[in-house]
Parts: sequence; structure tokens; C-alpha cells
Amino acid sequence: MKSEPLSIHDKKFLINRLIQQAPTDTLIREFFKNADENAALAQEGNRRIEIYPVEIEGVPKLAFWNTGVGMDDAELRHATDL
Repeated sequence: MKSEPLSIHDKKFLINRLIQQAPTDTLIREFFKNADENAALAQEGNRRIEIYPVEIEGVPKLAFWNTGVGMDDAELRHATDL
């Protein structure tokens, strides 16, 4: 029997569900590790990570910022498939 790739009909639902089910500390760790890995790519003496609270449309959020290279809009669109 030949295997067939799985397809996802409602990607938005799946992503929201996975985020809801993920332990909060896992998400924070992933965001931090991403910031850490990207900041490490910056020039020596310019490697910084900032984590601070922000409010977006009345909802408190936690922002992660780093001096890494980041992604351009095409890379971000491809990575998130939005």
C-alpha cells in the first residue's frame, strides 16, 4: 500500500489548536531560543535580546526583540504559510 501525504483542510484551526494545547513555558522557551540563536548571528558587540511587555488593542503581550538578521516579508510568509 502506497502512503499518501496528509493534507490539512483548516490550517487556521490546526494552528490555533496547537497553540492552545502547547504548555505556556514551551512557547516562551521557543521564542527565547529563536531570539538567542538569531542574536548570536549579529556582529560581536552587537548581540542583544530584549523582552518586554506591550499592549496591543488592549491585550497584554510579551515582546521579544533581538539584533539578529531576521526574515524579510517573503521568508516570513513562507515560514508561516499565511
